[in-house]
Amino acid sequence: MKFRIIPSFLIFIATLSHGTFLRASSVAGTESRRAAGSPAVEAKKEQAPTALESLARKFGFASGDGMGDLRSSDPSEIVEAVRPFCGCIVDTITVTGNERTNRRTIIREMATRQGERLDEAFVLRDNSYLRGMGYFSVVEITVRPSAGGGCAVDVRVEERPGLFMKYPFPTVDYSIDLGVTYGFRWRVKNFRGAGEDLLLIYKGRPDKERNGAVTWSAPWLWDFRLRAGLSLFSYYRMDQPELGDFIKESNGAKAAVGFPLTRSLIRQLWLT
Repeated sequence: MKFRIIPSFLIFIATLSHGTFLRASSVAGTESRRAAGSPAVEAKKEQAPTALESLARKFGFASGDGMGDLRSSDPSEIVEAVRPFCGCIVDTITVTGNERTNRRTIIREMATRQGERLDEAFVLRDNSYLRGMGYFSVVEITVRPSAGGGCAVDVRVEERPGLFMKYPFPTVDYSIDLGVTYGFRWRVKNFRGAGEDLLLIYKGRPDKERNGAVTWSAPWLWDFRLRAGLSLFSYYRMDQPELGDFIKESNGAKAAVGFPLTRSLIRQLWLT
């Protein structure tokens, strides 16, 4: 991959990401309006957070009282709220608060499934796993009775700001052997709202060498539990060392695929 191709590739990636973000926002808005018309049961009354507390929660820090968000992290409170519904058939799963993340991305990572019986161990796992994805500062999973005699699971999330996961930043390194190396690094977490990871790196030394790489990885392929990764790299040396062998130019690609060895989402074994 020649370096003159990289700017065009960046424009394509940025356009694709922006278009997908608009679609995800539209879906999230529709889901929020549906949830607003449904009855909800809250475990406790809470005062409206201040502006400073809201900002702290956005970045995943504890609230002003230092206790953090107990409803989203305390297993005992989750078990207490979910236990009366254990064994009930899950009729629906609603997701609210997801502005950039697709609903299907959240649903597919959950062990709790629509049409199956509610299990408190699965709810605890889902609460912990969704928070561990790194995209959300708050995760709240609540259960309420449904009209058909089963139960409905409501998942509310608050997404972390996309500022640090969306824009490239320059890099400058210095070493005695190589001197000054400059470039940029652009890592897009949760790319396209699908839980994918996109990494672009470019480094160069003035009049000596330049190299870059584009790496993409996905935890799922469409709705299949297959992990995939693809990397394109390019290296070019402009000067010629006086002594020793050296690489003038190198271009290539690497691919990886992971296959699940277990059906369970709780105990996962993979072959990559």
